[in-house]
Amino acid sequence: MPVETYLELALEYANQGLTSEAIEVLEQSPESPTVYYWLAYLYRLRSPKKSEQYLMQAVEMSPLMVFPFRLETIPVLTWAQEHNTSWKTNYYLGLIYWYILRTEKAKEQLKQCGNSPDYAPFYISRGILLDNDKSKNEAAGNDFEQALKLNSSAWRTWYYLSTHYQRTGAFNKQLEISNQMYAHFPDNPIVGIAHARSLLNSSKNKECLKVLAEVNILPAEFANAGHGIYERANLTIALDMLEKKKFKQATKYINNSKKWPENLGSGEPYEPDNRLQDYLLAYCESGLGNHKAADQYYQQIIDYSRDHLSAPGFFPNNFFATSALVAQGESEEAGTYIRNWEEEQDYLRDWKIAGGSSTPEFQWVLAKYYNEEEKARKLEEEITKNRPNSKFGILIRAIKLTGI
Repeated sequence: MPVETYLELALEYANQGLTSEAIEVLEQSPESPTVYYWLAYLYRLRSPKKSEQYLMQAVEMSPLMVFPFRLETIPVLTWAQEHNTSWKTNYYLGLIYWYILRTEKAKEQLKQCGNSPDYAPFYISRGILLDNDKSKNEAAGNDFEQALKLNSSAWRTWYYLSTHYQRTGAFNKQLEISNQMYAHFPDNPIVGIAHARSLLNSSKNKECLKVLAEVNILPAEFANAGHGIYERANLTIALDMLEKKKFKQATKYINNSKKWPENLGSGEPYEPDNRLQDYLLAYCESGLGNHKAADQYYQQIIDYSRDHLSAPGFFPNNFFATSALVAQGESEEAGTYIRNWEEEQDYLRDWKIAGGSSTPEFQWVLAKYYNEEEKARKLEEEITKNRPNSKFGILIRAIKLTGI
């Protein structure tokens, strides 16, 4: 954005009190609302007429791809609000407050705009701000719906409304929107993942896997959303099979859940945490009468747990570690394991490196280990609220199904 180079140089002059030089730089800049706001501000004492003209140009320009962020622009826009009432000025000021993490001030500016803007990204922005406030869910939903009405040709307007419905647990509405979104933008990988997630939330797991097979995500750091959905869809189908005692069919989907398809953009970790899968495979082998094979899977759980005490992994899988040790008569080692793990996670919590022992998932493992079933039940409700097909929800279902 070349305009930012002009603004940066002009602000250096303005900060030194060299107003003429700042004006000279900005008058050579490409057109931009932010530039015109600054010119109006700098001319306010020198030429009120020019100031008024530049301010009018600023508010008449499209806000597309305009993202002011500099602190120095706050007094400029505050001055502009007093001289020309426009929702765009409030919007730009709100963006700056949002950028510097003053979200309440940002909300205040965007709320003042009411429903007068005819610009879809405005409603997306305000919707995102409000969506983080549970008491404002309805208002956020209205903003996302308005964004879609204003611009249904942009995938983002569909995406944010779909995501809002997921966050509020309205999975039927989420699926309705994502079906239309996917029909409009089938080749967009972000849309594909969002649609797969909505299918998972609506228990349409095989359809979910079909969509994932068509998605192509470029490899990138933290691009693991696709794999997470793929894993959960396969495990959910496996549990459906286990409820019908179809152990061989369940084994196929459990083993599939261990895979890391290349098209989903995330490479397989060097030593992935597959203890949930190994526990279910052990259950399948036991159901088929292959007790030796089942014992091998239980041993894999124990071996992995011994070697990965400090691994971030999936906290609830440590439940299988202690259960497998106790089942093999290693109750003392199970106790040592849980105490060492608790000490490790306390350290991460105290030094604010990670949530560590303060997380509900960690507390759940402890509650289960110490047979505090009522506490464990309450934690389960807290963790799975509005997340019926989360990995933790699948783990809880697996435990209840297998009777561990």
